[in-house]
Amino acid sequence: MSTVEAPYDLDTGEPRPEPPVPRTPAVEAGLARLVTQFRRKPRIEAVLRSLLSGVQDVEDAIESLRNGRAIGHAVGAQLDGIGQIVGLRRGAMEDAEYRQRLAVQIRINLATGSGEDILEILALILGRTAGIEMIEAPPAELRIVVHRAVPHASGKAAAAALRQTKPAGVTAWLEWGGDPTRSFCFDGGPGLGFDAGEFADVEAG
Repeated sequence: MSTVEAPYDLDTGEPRPEPPVPRTPAVEAGLARLVTQFRRKPRIEAVLRSLLSGVQDVEDAIESLRNGRAIGHAVGAQLDGIGQIVGLRRGAMEDAEYRQRLAVQIRINLATGSGEDILEILALILGRTAGIEMIEAPPAELRIVVHRAVPHASGKAAAAALRQTKPAGVTAWLEWGGDPTRSFCFDGGPGLGFDAGEFADVEAG
């Protein structure tokens, strides 16, 4: 079974945050640059504080703009703008769902069709890579089996993403089901038999 850790938060679908870059306040940084003979001079420090407070306001505004347009922080019209860039309309989705779908679409846009790409994208939709098996069959067929319960809507979304991610010329199949203990099986298996067992969903990618 192939598994890979997605570079996204699997609970929210958002990119994993990068470590914050240490930022020294402008006033503090400016005062620290004073040569020795000008330090602890109240008037000089007062002039610098007055000038650098404006610089700090600009830095704060830039940081707010940068964070506000990041997918993990953007809301409303900002998310709509990201959607226009990546090619995904909001429709009737609320911010939380739209943000997650955008994260998936961005990963699809960056994908090259590799197995790692496919698993990462499925992990974004289905929640984790555990229980996802990738089976390659020559000459150009790929079968992906999800060995755990998956809501039908999530399975359909994963199949749609698979169609966008798989390499050209490759036939891909996604197989998923609900509760494994209620899945159809023959005598001796862990599931249920005729008239009681639930069949798995299978969709071409």
